[in-house]
Amino acid sequence: VWCVISSITALWVILKKFPQRGTMQNFDWIKLNRETKEHLYLQVYRAIKQAIVSGHLVSNDKLPPIRELAGLLNINLSTVVHAYRELEIEGLVIKKIGSGTYVYTENENEESLIRLFSEEYNEPLYKSVGKEDALRINFASGTPSDAYFPVEDFKALINEVLDRDGTKAFSYEDAQGYEPLRESLATWCAQGDIQCSSEDIQIISGAQQGLDIVTKALLTHQDTVLVEAPTYTGALALLKSKGVKIIELPIVHGKVNMTKFKELIINHKPKLFFTMTNLQNPTGFSYTLADKRMILELSRKYGFIIIEDDYASELNYGAEKLPTLKSLDPGAPLVYIKSFSKVVLPGLRLGFMIVPEHLRERMLVVKHQTDISTSGLIQRSFDLYLRKGLLDSHTLKVVESYRQRYMLVKEAVQAYFPKNIFCAYPEGGANLWFELPEGKSARTLFMLAKSKGILISSGDVFYPTRLVTNTFRISVSAIDIREISVGIRLLAQVLQEFLR
Repeated sequence: VWCVISSITALWVILKKFPQRGTMQNFDWIKLNRETKEHLYLQVYRAIKQAIVSGHLVSNDKLPPIRELAGLLNINLSTVVHAYRELEIEGLVIKKIGSGTYVYTENENEESLIRLFSEEYNEPLYKSVGKEDALRINFASGTPSDAYFPVEDFKALINEVLDRDGTKAFSYEDAQGYEPLRESLATWCAQGDIQCSSEDIQIISGAQQGLDIVTKALLTHQDTVLVEAPTYTGALALLKSKGVKIIELPIVHGKVNMTKFKELIINHKPKLFFTMTNLQNPTGFSYTLADKRMILELSRKYGFIIIEDDYASELNYGAEKLPTLKSLDPGAPLVYIKSFSKVVLPGLRLGFMIVPEHLRERMLVVKHQTDISTSGLIQRSFDLYLRKGLLDSHTLKVVESYRQRYMLVKEAVQAYFPKNIFCAYPEGGANLWFELPEGKSARTLFMLAKSKGILISSGDVFYPTRLVTNTFRISVSAIDIREISVGIRLLAQVLQEFLR
C-alpha cells in the first residue's frame, strides 16, 4: 500500500511540472485593452474564438473555471460568464455538467474553419487564419449589407429618447420588456394577421437569445427535438449544448415529405419541433398552407410544442401571402420568435417572442436569469421607430434591394451553372440552396471555390450530423450587386472543373 501511495504521489509531482493544454497557465495570452469602448467580455470571447480558429485550442481542451480566469485577468466573474455564453451560443464550446467548459470542434483544420465561419460575422475566412489574401467575392455571409442600415434614423430616435426620458432610458426595464414597445409590437403583428396582446409578448435580445430561453425553460437532456435538415446553425449549436436527442426531418429537392413528418412524430414523440415555415434558412423552402395546417393539427394531437422562427417572411417576392403558423392558429401550442436583424440592424440585438400563457412565467424567469432585461435605450428607440412608421417604409426599401440581388443571382445561375445541379428557386428570402449530383462532396467544392477567391457555404454545417453532403448555399445578403454576374460566372467555371 505504501509503495502504491508513493508511486501515485511521485507521478502527481511530475505531472504538475507540465502545464496542460487549456489550463489557466496557458491563458495569459488573453490581452485586454481597458482603454477601448469594447466590452471586456467581447474581448475575452474574441481572443478565445481566435485561439480555436487558429488551432491553439482544439476539440476537448478545457477552458479555465470561471473564477480562475476572472482572477487571472482581474475581471468580474460575470464578464467571464458572458464570454463563455457567447462561445456556447456560437457552438464553439460545450458545458459538461459537473466537469466544466470544453472546446467543441468536430472537424479539424479546413473543416473546422468551415463551421466556424459564422453567419453572424461578415469576416473573410483567410483573415481569420492569419493569411493576407482576401476573399474577392463572398456568397457565404448571411449578414445584411450595411449599405441599408438606418443609422441616421436611429441617431435621431436615440437623441429623442434621451431628451424625453433622461436617465430612465438607462435603467433596467421590466424583464418582460418595455410596455409601450410591447403594445407597438402587438399592433404591428396585427398587420401580419397575428392576433396577440402586449401581455403575450416577451422582449428578447435577438432571436438567438429567444431560442436559448426556450431550450433552457423547456428541455432536459432526456428530451427529443425534431428539426428540419438542413436548418439554422445557431439552433443546432444550442440543442447540442443541451445534450438532447435531435431527429432530422429531411428537406430534399425543395420539399418535405409530410407522411415522413407524421411517422417521426409518432415514433419519436418529440417535445419540440423547431421550424422556419416560411423561406427557411438555409434552403428557402416554405410549407404549403395544407402542410402548415397539418403541423398544427398534429401538434395538438400528439402534444409537442412548435417553435416557429419567423426568420424572413417579409422577404417574400411572390404574389401569394406566406402565413405563419401563429396567424393560422393563435391558440396553438406554439412559441413564435421574431427579430429584425435581416431588415434593420443586425447589431440591434432586439426581437420578441409570443408565448402561450401556460409557458409565460417560465420564460420570464429564464429571461431574467439570462441578462435581467434587454437594453432600455434600444427598446424605447425601437418603440418610436415603430410608432413613426419608419420600420414599414425601411422594410420596403430593403426588401427591394434583396429582391434585385436575388433575381440577378437566379438569372445568372440559370444562365451559367451546369444543368445537372439542382435548385428549387424559392419565391423569396436571401438564400439559394443547391444539390450537386449524388456522390459529389460540397466540402471539396468549397475548398476549390475558396482557392479561386469565392466563398460559398458547404451544406454539412447546416445538418445535425455534420456528415459530408452534396449540398451548398449561396446567400445574397451581403454581396455587392456589381459582383453578382462575374461572381456567378467564376463559380460556374469552378463547378465545371469540379464536376470533371
